[in-house]
Amino acid sequence: MVDIDVSHLQAQLADGLKMQAASMREDQELLRVYQEINKLSHYTILLTLALELFSLPSALKLVKGNPSLYASAVFKNFFNHYLIAPAMFSVYVRYYVLPGHTCDVTKFPFDPLSPPDYSWCEYDRWTTFLQMLGVLLIQSIGYYLAHVLMHTRRFYWMHRFHHKFNNTVTPMVANAVSWAEYAVAYMLPIFVATVLLKPNVPALFRAGFIISFFNLLIHTPFLHDLSERLPGFWVSTAGHMEHHRVLSRHFAAPTLNVDWVVGLFVGSMSEEKRQKLFKQAKEE
Repeated sequence: MVDIDVSHLQAQLADGLKMQAASMREDQELLRVYQEINKLSHYTILLTLALELFSLPSALKLVKGNPSLYASAVFKNFFNHYLIAPAMFSVYVRYYVLPGHTCDVTKFPFDPLSPPDYSWCEYDRWTTFLQMLGVLLIQSIGYYLAHVLMHTRRFYWMHRFHHKFNNTVTPMVANAVSWAEYAVAYMLPIFVATVLLKPNVPALFRAGFIISFFNLLIHTPFLHDLSERLPGFWVSTAGHMEHHRVLSRHFAAPTLNVDWVVGLFVGSMSEEKRQKLFKQAKEE
């Protein structure tokens, strides 16, 4: 295992958040973006709790088996959704999206109780749809690469917490990841898509919510059997649950099944090679 000093990175993150808070007091566009991102976080948390209730037998099994671990999972959900996501996503939108589009945050005041509304930016539906698909595609590829990387000896430290949930998985586990994994595997691919595509605000936000929504679904146990009917190009709950158990296959998430696409071109990797390549993850 490679020793990595995360305390310095955490200190840098804290300093960055302080600077961002100061900037928002003077930048109304940054503030509005931050508010919109937090609204999406609210929806994601509420959906997580609703699906967790529908998965109550599995959730209770986790609580009874290791209450402190489950409490840590809940904490990481709130930490990632309300600290990491707003800190990174607001920078994406404010400095890489808004400058290339016509937006006026004073056009409509922010309403925390209303559904997401991006009419304060000018956009057309067809362009938005295509840009949204582009973001989803780049995110799928980026997450796949990051996920495979995190299953190697050097970077498994980032992913270890998520795989403490191997046999029993619930929607709460979907975002129960280290801050490093959330930043690199969850947020960085979206940032890459933002830089490459320069999508408009609704395209980026809608793609973000779709990613969050399907990430919850592939961690929802009662969808396991139903998901087996999905076509091979789509990530299934059954496939992702198997990944949690065996660790050496089904790395794609949460929409396009990149494993399936890769298999079309390079064929299937033997189980022997998989076990050798991802031995470190199995041993942890």
